[in-house]
Amino acid sequence: MDDNAKKEFAMRISQANNVQMIIISYEVIESYLCDAQNFAPGTGDYVLSIDKAKRCIEEMMNNLHYEYDLAKDLKQLYLYMKKRLRQAICEKDTEAIGEVRKMIAELRTSYESIADQDKSEPLMQNTQSVIAGMTYGRDQNLEESSGDYSNRGYRV
Repeated sequence: MDDNAKKEFAMRISQANNVQMIIISYEVIESYLCDAQNFAPGTGDYVLSIDKAKRCIEEMMNNLHYEYDLAKDLKQLYLYMKKRLRQAICEKDTEAIGEVRKMIAELRTSYESIADQDKSEPLMQNTQSVIAGMTYGRDQNLEESSGDYSNRGYRV
């Protein structure tokens, strides 16, 4: 994942509510797995990309709410994904990456279908508001403008 993608994810995370955060997490996993597919199996970058995707999946598992039955099913699915990604590393099984990407894409699509029902506030407080403007930077990417610096950080 390049620096521009990281900046975009960071900006989106700072403005995301509950469901949007899950969708972004799935997109991050997909990005790492896509990167892994672009490297030769067994190389350091291949393993590193898969490890980053596995850590994201572990984080998703750690944040499940087990009072809901769906969480138990998701945990089993996440465990299976981690197993397949271990096989992708140990056995250099590139088909496992494709299988996990497909599963993540289906989960992301499911959450996208309910995203408009989540009316909760952004999870992060005291962040800069981001406004997309009609200004383009040197690399022809749309520039964002942020404002309201007065209420950021810690209050003493």
